[in-house]
Amino acid sequence: MGVAQAITPHEETRADEAALAHRFLHYMVLMREIEDRIERKLYRQGKILGGVYVGRGQEAIPVGTALWAEPQDVLFPSHRDMAVMLIRGMSPRQIFAQYMGLLRRRCHQPRRLARRHQFRGRPETAGHLHLQ
Repeated sequence: MGVAQAITPHEETRADEAALAHRFLHYMVLMREIEDRIERKLYRQGKILGGVYVGRGQEAIPVGTALWAEPQDVLFPSHRDMAVMLIRGMSPRQIFAQYMGLLRRRCHQPRRLARRHQFRGRPETAGHLHLQ
């Protein structure tokens, strides 16, 4: 392999990088849009229980870590890492239902406590996320 071949990116690499960049942008925009709707519409209409904490301006952090992680990796996202849930398979509909306290609960708890079970995992590990 010549020096020019070694330092010049191949077309396959450029296409892979472009596809990855497109996925990054998709999830960052999706996270921003969902959080804006939760904060600016549902919360102001009184349909959200408790507080709303958004990751505005920090979208790249959860997107980058979740896309870099392997499928068998266990992630522990914070309350501002909604993109991790999206990348790991939660739909926007599930997220909206969770914030509004409309998901079916396995345990018999009041509606105001329903959002604590946002991440599927062992109850003793708060924030544990391992969707299949």
